[in-house]
Amino acid sequence: MKNFKDILNEALDPTTAPNILAEYYKMSSTLLEKESFLKAIATNPNTDKNTLKEIFISEAGMANEIILNNPVTPLLVLENARIFEDWIVKCHKKIFAEELCDELIEVAIKTKNIHVYTKLAESKHTTARTFAALVANIKPFLDYNDIDYQMDQINNLSYGYYNVAIMKNQHVDVETLYELIRQTNKRRLIHQNYSKSIRKWLFHLFPIPYRINSQVN
Repeated sequence: MKNFKDILNEALDPTTAPNILAEYYKMSSTLLEKESFLKAIATNPNTDKNTLKEIFISEAGMANEIILNNPVTPLLVLENARIFEDWIVKCHKKIFAEELCDELIEVAIKTKNIHVYTKLAESKHTTARTFAALVANIKPFLDYNDIDYQMDQINNLSYGYYNVAIMKNQHVDVETLYELIRQTNKRRLIHQNYSKSIRKWLFHLFPIPYRINSQVN
Protein backbone atom coordinates (compact mmCIF):
# COMPACT_ATOMS: atom_id res chain seq x y z
CA MET A 1 0.00 0.00 0.00
CA LYS A 2 1.35 3.44 -0.96
CA ASN A 3 2.08 5.96 1.76
CA PHE A 4 1.16 9.64 1.55
CA LYS A 5 4.59 10.72 0.32
CA ASP A 6 4.45 8.29 -2.61
CA ILE A 7 0.96 9.44 -3.58
CA LEU A 8 1.94 13.11 -3.28
CA ASN A 9 4.97 12.56 -5.53
CA GLU A 10 2.71 10.97 -8.13
CA ALA A 11 0.27 13.89 -7.85
CA LEU A 12 3.18 16.27 -8.49
CA ASP A 13 4.54 14.25 -11.42
CA PRO A 14 3.44 15.74 -14.78
CA THR A 15 3.68 12.30 -16.37
CA THR A 16 1.05 10.78 -14.07
CA ALA A 17 -1.97 9.74 -16.14
CA PRO A 18 -5.04 12.03 -15.99
CA ASN A 19 -7.29 9.21 -14.79
CA ILE A 20 -4.94 8.52 -11.86
CA LEU A 21 -4.92 12.21 -10.92
CA ALA A 22 -8.72 12.22 -11.08
CA GLU A 23 -8.86 9.23 -8.73
CA TYR A 24 -6.41 10.90 -6.37
CA TYR A 25 -8.62 13.99 -6.27
CA LYS A 26 -11.62 11.86 -5.27
CA MET A 27 -9.67 10.43 -2.34
CA SER A 28 -8.26 13.80 -1.23
CA SER A 29 -11.06 14.45 1.26
CA THR A 30 -9.80 11.53 3.37
CA LEU A 31 -6.27 12.90 3.72
CA LEU A 32 -4.96 14.87 6.69
CA GLU A 33 -2.67 16.96 4.47
CA LYS A 34 -5.41 17.73 1.99
CA GLU A 35 -4.30 21.24 0.98
CA SER A 36 -0.82 20.31 -0.24
CA PHE A 37 -2.26 17.31 -2.06
CA LEU A 38 -4.94 19.41 -3.77
CA LYS A 39 -2.36 21.99 -4.75
CA ALA A 40 -0.28 19.27 -6.40
CA ILE A 41 -3.24 18.09 -8.50
CA ALA A 42 -4.46 21.64 -9.27
CA THR A 43 -1.07 22.66 -10.66
CA ASN A 44 -0.31 19.43 -12.51
CA PRO A 45 -0.52 20.08 -16.30
CA ASN A 46 -1.72 16.52 -16.83
CA THR A 47 -4.83 16.94 -14.71
CA ASP A 48 -7.86 16.69 -16.99
CA LYS A 49 -10.18 19.65 -17.55
CA ASN A 50 -13.16 18.17 -15.71
CA THR A 51 -11.08 17.53 -12.59
CA LEU A 52 -9.61 21.04 -12.75
CA LYS A 53 -13.13 22.44 -13.02
CA GLU A 54 -14.28 20.49 -9.97
CA ILE A 55 -11.28 21.66 -7.96
CA PHE A 56 -11.74 25.26 -9.10
CA ILE A 57 -15.42 25.28 -8.15
CA SER A 58 -15.29 23.22 -4.96
CA GLU A 59 -11.95 23.71 -3.21
CA ALA A 60 -11.08 26.90 -1.33
CA GLY A 61 -7.87 28.57 -2.47
CA MET A 62 -7.35 26.30 -5.46
CA ALA A 63 -8.74 28.67 -8.11
CA ASN A 64 -5.70 30.90 -7.60
CA GLU A 65 -3.39 27.91 -7.95
CA ILE A 66 -4.96 26.81 -11.22
CA ILE A 67 -4.86 30.29 -12.75
CA LEU A 68 -1.36 31.22 -11.60
CA ASN A 69 0.58 27.97 -11.42
CA ASN A 70 -0.82 25.39 -13.82
CA PRO A 71 1.10 25.49 -17.14
CA VAL A 72 -1.94 24.24 -19.04
CA THR A 73 -4.09 27.29 -18.15
CA PRO A 74 -3.18 29.35 -21.26
CA LEU A 75 -4.09 26.37 -23.45
CA LEU A 76 -7.49 26.08 -21.79
CA VAL A 77 -8.13 29.75 -22.53
CA LEU A 78 -7.06 29.29 -26.14
CA GLU A 79 -9.54 26.45 -26.45
CA ASN A 80 -12.34 28.41 -24.77
CA ALA A 81 -11.79 32.10 -24.01
CA ARG A 82 -14.68 32.14 -21.51
CA ILE A 83 -13.83 28.96 -19.63
CA PHE A 84 -12.87 30.63 -16.34
CA GLU A 85 -15.72 33.11 -16.60
CA ASP A 86 -18.12 30.16 -16.81
CA TRP A 87 -16.46 28.47 -13.83
CA ILE A 88 -16.69 31.62 -11.71
CA VAL A 89 -20.38 31.96 -12.50
CA LYS A 90 -20.93 28.39 -11.29
CA CYS A 91 -19.17 28.97 -7.96
CA HIS A 92 -19.88 32.67 -7.38
CA LYS A 93 -21.68 32.03 -4.07
CA LYS A 94 -18.49 30.97 -2.30
CA ILE A 95 -15.40 31.82 -4.34
CA PHE A 96 -15.22 35.43 -3.13
CA ALA A 97 -14.96 34.37 0.50
CA GLU A 98 -11.25 33.99 -0.20
CA GLU A 99 -8.78 36.54 -1.52
CA LEU A 100 -8.43 36.08 -5.25
CA CYS A 101 -5.49 37.00 -7.45
CA ASP A 102 -5.79 40.00 -9.80
CA GLU A 103 -6.12 37.68 -12.77
CA LEU A 104 -9.25 36.05 -11.33
CA ILE A 105 -10.76 39.40 -10.36
CA GLU A 106 -10.37 40.52 -13.97
CA VAL A 107 -12.10 37.33 -15.10
CA ALA A 108 -14.94 37.98 -12.64
CA ILE A 109 -15.44 41.50 -14.02
CA LYS A 110 -15.58 40.09 -17.54
CA THR A 111 -18.46 37.77 -16.64
CA LYS A 112 -20.85 40.75 -16.61
CA ASN A 113 -23.06 38.65 -14.37
CA ILE A 114 -25.13 40.51 -11.78
CA HIS A 115 -24.89 37.69 -9.22
CA VAL A 116 -21.10 37.50 -9.57
CA TYR A 117 -20.90 41.28 -9.21
CA THR A 118 -23.06 41.21 -6.08
CA LYS A 119 -20.93 38.58 -4.36
CA LEU A 120 -17.80 40.48 -5.32
CA ALA A 121 -19.34 43.67 -3.93
CA GLU A 122 -20.03 41.87 -0.63
CA SER A 123 -16.51 40.48 -0.25
CA LYS A 124 -14.24 41.90 2.45
CA HIS A 125 -11.31 41.35 0.08
CA THR A 126 -12.60 43.66 -2.65
CA THR A 127 -10.30 46.63 -3.27
CA ALA A 128 -11.09 50.22 -4.27
CA ARG A 129 -9.83 49.45 -7.77
CA THR A 130 -12.26 46.55 -8.09
CA PHE A 131 -15.18 48.58 -6.74
CA ALA A 132 -14.45 51.23 -9.37
CA ALA A 133 -14.42 48.55 -12.07
CA LEU A 134 -17.74 47.16 -10.83
CA VAL A 135 -19.47 50.52 -10.93
CA ALA A 136 -17.97 51.32 -14.34
CA ASN A 137 -19.14 48.02 -15.82
CA ILE A 138 -22.53 47.37 -14.27
CA LYS A 139 -24.69 50.11 -15.80
CA PRO A 140 -23.74 49.72 -19.49
CA PHE A 141 -24.24 45.96 -19.56
CA LEU A 142 -27.57 46.12 -17.74
CA ASP A 143 -28.79 48.81 -20.12
CA TYR A 144 -27.61 47.38 -23.41
CA ASN A 145 -25.91 43.99 -23.42
CA ASP A 146 -27.44 41.80 -20.76
CA ILE A 147 -29.58 39.61 -23.01
CA ASP A 148 -29.97 36.81 -20.44
CA TYR A 149 -31.26 39.12 -17.74
CA GLN A 150 -33.61 40.97 -20.06
CA MET A 151 -35.49 37.68 -19.99
CA ASP A 152 -35.08 37.30 -16.22
CA GLN A 153 -37.94 38.71 -14.16
CA ILE A 154 -35.72 39.16 -11.09
CA ASN A 155 -33.34 41.51 -12.89
CA ASN A 156 -34.38 44.68 -11.08
CA LEU A 157 -34.31 42.91 -7.72
CA SER A 158 -30.83 41.53 -8.47
CA TYR A 159 -29.57 44.98 -9.41
CA GLY A 160 -30.97 46.31 -6.14
CA TYR A 161 -29.12 43.66 -4.13
CA TYR A 162 -25.93 44.59 -5.98
CA ASN A 163 -26.28 48.29 -5.15
CA VAL A 164 -26.96 47.58 -1.49
CA ALA A 165 -24.00 45.17 -1.33
CA ILE A 166 -21.63 47.91 -2.44
CA MET A 167 -23.10 50.47 -0.04
CA LYS A 168 -22.84 48.07 2.93
CA ASN A 169 -19.28 46.92 2.31
CA GLN A 170 -17.09 48.45 5.01
CA HIS A 171 -14.08 48.45 2.71
CA VAL A 172 -15.61 50.45 -0.14
CA ASP A 173 -14.03 53.82 -0.92
CA VAL A 174 -16.07 57.02 -0.89
CA GLU A 175 -15.34 57.80 -4.56
CA THR A 176 -17.10 54.58 -5.54
CA LEU A 177 -20.08 55.38 -3.31
CA TYR A 178 -20.38 58.82 -4.87
CA GLU A 179 -20.27 57.39 -8.39
CA LEU A 180 -22.82 54.69 -7.55
CA ILE A 181 -25.36 57.20 -6.24
CA ARG A 182 -24.71 59.62 -9.10
CA GLN A 183 -25.12 56.81 -11.61
CA THR A 184 -28.23 55.18 -10.15
CA ASN A 185 -29.93 58.44 -9.13
CA LYS A 186 -31.01 56.73 -5.89
CA ARG A 187 -30.24 58.92 -2.90
CA ARG A 188 -31.92 56.45 -0.52
CA LEU A 189 -28.97 54.07 -0.99
CA ILE A 190 -27.01 56.34 1.37
CA HIS A 191 -28.98 54.88 4.30
CA GLN A 192 -27.44 51.47 3.61
CA ASN A 193 -23.92 52.55 4.57
CA TYR A 194 -22.88 51.75 8.14
CA SER A 195 -20.57 54.73 8.60
CA LYS A 196 -22.23 57.85 10.03
CA SER A 197 -19.44 60.10 8.74
CA ILE A 198 -19.75 58.72 5.19
CA ARG A 199 -23.55 59.02 5.27
CA LYS A 200 -23.25 62.62 6.40
CA TRP A 201 -20.75 63.36 3.64
CA LEU A 202 -22.96 61.77 0.98
CA PHE A 203 -26.09 63.56 2.17
CA HIS A 204 -24.15 66.82 1.90
CA LEU A 205 -23.21 65.99 -1.70
CA PHE A 206 -26.73 64.88 -2.60
CA PRO A 207 -29.11 67.17 -0.70
CA ILE A 208 -32.90 67.12 -0.94
CA PRO A 209 -34.42 67.79 -3.41
CA TYR A 210 -32.07 65.38 -5.17
CA ARG A 211 -31.21 66.42 -8.71
CA ILE A 212 -28.52 64.34 -10.35
CA ASN A 213 -27.73 66.86 -13.09
CA SER A 214 -26.89 69.55 -10.61
CA GLN A 215 -24.23 67.30 -9.10
CA VAL A 216 -22.30 66.72 -12.27
CA ASN A 217 -22.20 70.23 -13.77
